[in-house]
Amino acid sequence: MSNPDLDDPRRCKARRTRDGGPCMKWAIKGGTVCPSHGGRAPQVKAAAAQRAAEQEARRRATSYGHPITVNPLAALVEELHRTAGHVAWIGATLADLDRQKLPTSTWLALYAQERAHLARVARDCVSAGVEERLVKIEETKAELIAQAFRGLAVDLGHDPSDPMVRAAFRRHLALVRGQNSEA
Repeated sequence: MSNPDLDDPRRCKARRTRDGGPCMKWAIKGGTVCPSHGGRAPQVKAAAAQRAAEQEARRRATSYGHPITVNPLAALVEELHRTAGHVAWIGATLADLDRQKLPTSTWLALYAQERAHLARVARDCVSAGVEERLVKIEETKAELIAQAFRGLAVDLGHDPSDPMVRAAFRRHLALVRGQNSEA
């Protein structure tokens, strides 16, 4: 049977020199040892502070936001775009670090982590057929617009196959797309 106090991750992981038993003192915040077993050392304090910050970030990440209904395809594409933005921003920040004399190791690790995440999301997009689905959606939209234009022409008493009507449709579609009307 295990002792719940021994299993508490906040307890010092060191052993007593006197009898070899577990220390049982509280470890420093974010650390694995108490002040008596090295918790006062600068490198231990720094590692503990980093661990505590990561734990706090994980704790916050589980508590923010509420569930929302989302289209999985849209969520995947949004994550791809967001992650690409993160990679670009971190890359620009890295390029600027030398001038600011900031440590690069943390940024390089974050950059590598985000690039790996971007690659995973991109692979997920390919696996899910995102590009093909987006093309299909655009094709469906185009067909619906064409049907609407044909219906409008007929309702106004025009033949949709008339070259002048077709030219007018093309001209107005180009305007909608933001292109030159001569296209």
